Formats: sequence, C-alpha cells, structure tokens
Amino acid sequence: MLEIVKPEVTFGVALAIVVPVYLARFGLVRLAGRRATNRRDAAIMTAMVPKGLAAAVLATLPVQAGLPGAEWVTAVVYPVVLLSIVTTAALVLALEKTRLRAVYFRAFGGFAPRPPPQPFPETEGTPQMLPEEPEAPQAAGSQPAAPPPGP
Repeated sequence: MLEIVKPEVTFGVALAIVVPVYLARFGLVRLAGRRATNRRDAAIMTAMVPKGLAAAVLATLPVQAGLPGAEWVTAVVYPVVLLSIVTTAALVLALEKTRLRAVYFRAFGGFAPRPPPQPFPETEGTPQMLPEEPEAPQAAGSQPAAPPPGP
C-alpha cells in the first residue's frame, strides 16, 4: 500500500541532513585543510557540498524493487539533492558578493592570504602573425605556383 508522504516532513528531514553536512564540511576544512591554501579557496571548499544525480538515481532503486516504505527514500533524497544544490549556489554567491566573505576569512585566519595576481610572463619581441593561408607542400621537382595576378 502506498503511504502518502507529507512534503513538510520530508523537507524537515532533508534540512536535518543538509545542515550538519555543511557544518561538518566547515569544520573539516578548518581542521584538515592545508594552511598553504589561501582563505578564499578554503571558504569555497566549505561551500562545495552538493549532492547530485547519482543520489537521486540510486534513491529510485528501492521503489523499483518494490520494498515497503521505499517511497520515503525518494521523498527524502530528492529534497536533500535540491536543498544541497541551492545551498551550494547561494553560499558561493554569498562568499563572492557579501560580507560573509569577511566572516569566513576570519574563520580561516591561519590559512594563507590571497596571493596577488601574477602578470603574464613577458615574451621577447612581438608575437608573430600566422599566415592567412598555409602553403601547400610541393611535390619534389615541381615548380612553385605563380602568384595570382594583381589588381
């Protein structure tokens, strides 16, 4: 018998799964991250926790197998995937455009500061232009083609 799954319940369960994952990621990056990593990259590493298509596809297997209560699996996994993707996008945007960046930079104070941009290495001389049309290889003993008549 198909049990009706309430969206507000599954969203609450999804939230209870996603929030600890992001908090744990923050702590793990602070604890295990290399100190040579710059602060911006460390902040972005904490935000990159989206769940994806593989989880959604695997969640359908219990339903396809006809297991009792399997509708709960998809009812929870789909909101977890959606919520984690939206949260990742929002966090990355917030880290780039809002004051949240300063909070993260303070939290990652022991990490390397952002390196200054490096100029491109200078090349000797000016760049050479490529010919408009590459020359066709000539067969041995043949004469080069005459240039087209001028205007």
